[in-house]
Amino acid sequence: YRPENRISSFVYDPVRCQLLTGTTQLKAWPMVKMAKRTVESGHEAPLCAALYNHNFHQVVSGDESAQVCVWDVETGEMVFHFAELHASKMTAMTFDEAGRRLITGGNDGTVRVWNFSNGQCLKELKSESRATQGAHSL
Repeated sequence: YRPENRISSFVYDPVRCQLLTGTTQLKAWPMVKMAKRTVESGHEAPLCAALYNHNFHQVVSGDESAQVCVWDVETGEMVFHFAELHASKMTAMTFDEAGRRLITGGNDGTVRVWNFSNGQCLKELKSESRATQGAHSL
């Protein structure tokens, strides 16, 4: 027990989807959506991508409603899913070179980088405007 680590205040930041706690220091706690381990059905919206992950030997599918499902290749069963990855229609999805980060894009110009193993959003890239075209570096 360290008195300087006693939480004296906290607040939820809905913009960044995180809990902020105050001790003698401010600390951000990203809120991670819990993946459902059992579900009865898969996608209800049209798919925008289906990918094979070599690291985990799983197929990952994403649909326009911004839901990502992870499937066991051997059994064909859904292992888990992430929902509401974007507020708008999801239009693109890929893995990074290492296969550890899932990168998704929405039709609002937002690109998000996800930790594939736990569903935590690691980075969000927003388009300044639709007229501005540029490259972003991860």
